[in-house]
Amino acid sequence: MNQPMITKSRMACAAVLLAAIALGACAHATPEQLQDAAAAKHLAGPELKSTLAGNSLSGISKKGPTYAETYIANGSIRGLWDGKEKYTGTWHVDGDKWCVDYDGSSDSDGCDSLALNGAHIYWLKDDGSAWNPERPGTLTQGNPDNL
Repeated sequence: MNQPMITKSRMACAAVLLAAIALGACAHATPEQLQDAAAAKHLAGPELKSTLAGNSLSGISKKGPTYAETYIANGSIRGLWDGKEKYTGTWHVDGDKWCVDYDGSSDSDGCDSLALNGAHIYWLKDDGSAWNPERPGTLTQGNPDNL
């Protein structure tokens, strides 16, 4: 009776697939997180500027590492990536969108609509829903990280 051989490469592929499924399951928002995001207030142009100017935003990036940024009223950004790498950039408000341009990187440059619920900032999709309800940014007054 011939039995199929399980090769190392098939086992490796299966392990990668299982890990991907497990990681995907962890990325889903809880019902409470979805409620908090849905209750967030969309920030219009003047509110964006007054909410962000002179304050800081921190959280976990799309790529996984942590970030902390301070938005200086003159339009500059000072940030810290993964707790160790300093970076700079500029920010401004264009209509009802918050726009950033990071020095030396174009990965995250662009403009986004934002919503606020308490100290949580949510980035909004075109349909108005939060793309990141499981990991909003945290808005903090001033520059607590001395960036």
